[in-house]
Amino acid sequence: MSVTHSPRSSGGRMTPNKRYEPPARIIARIPVRDLLLRKDDLLWSVAPDETVHDAVATMANAHVGALVVLDHVRLAGIVSERDCVRKVLLAGRCARQTLVSEIMVTKVITVGHDSSLQDCMRLMTERRVRHLPVLDGGRVTGMISIGDAVRETLLQQRDALHELQRYVAGEPRLREPDGVDAFPHAARASVR
Repeated sequence: MSVTHSPRSSGGRMTPNKRYEPPARIIARIPVRDLLLRKDDLLWSVAPDETVHDAVATMANAHVGALVVLDHVRLAGIVSERDCVRKVLLAGRCARQTLVSEIMVTKVITVGHDSSLQDCMRLMTERRVRHLPVLDGGRVTGMISIGDAVRETLLQQRDALHELQRYVAGEPRLREPDGVDAFPHAARASVR
């Protein structure tokens, strides 16, 4: 890696020649595993033989918009508030008598731990879903919602803005996008 003097750097510090990467590209590559680390470890679920009323009560108490439907530990489907409204309320059915298995979506769109934030947002947009169960070796390990994706995007944009403000002010970067200290050896380089 070559080293050049940057006119914007403070005190004549040296910075490596690195190609600038827009924050949006960095944000898009964030893996689902990192999104799950920011959430609590709770995975809200319901069994297929429970009533829609029970599912709605669980969603309301947990403040979530969807539940994975687990048949023991196997992913059997997903049920959302939208499913409950459209398939029960608007259809004139009784939530206390309708089973989750009767209204759940069985062709579940899932992602893995290595899927990126961009992959999640693309799937949510193209498939018109708001929740993606996360699978690891066939086992459900979490759920990513559109709210999680938006929240992460906003957090990363805020961090990128702070870094840009530091750059404009001539202050050294706090960290690289991957979390490593920015240019730890640059201050020792000398101009020739």
